[in-house]
Amino acid sequence: MKREKPRRISIDGVPIDVVSDEEAEKANFMVCILAPEGEPLKFADNFTGFCCRCGAKVQYRWYAPRKPKRICLGCAMANVHDLASASVFPKC
Repeated sequence: MKREKPRRISIDGVPIDVVSDEEAEKANFMVCILAPEGEPLKFADNFTGFCCRCGAKVQYRWYAPRKPKRICLGCAMANVHDLASASVFPKC
């Protein structure tokens, strides 16, 4: 089966590859935003879960990949150079 070349977009000058749903399911992590207690979700139909690193409550869209571990933006940024290695996050 031929693998599609990802489409590349740029957000605030940061290049991002847009991949198929099937390819997204193979990711190690999915970066999510926080879902602070007592505050409404950014979208009413968002799902919630917990960061695999720090345990913070996070939110993500209902159509997001199901298999990748959820990680909050803070933990992802603190470990951005090591995200490719699952051994960096032994709790996940």
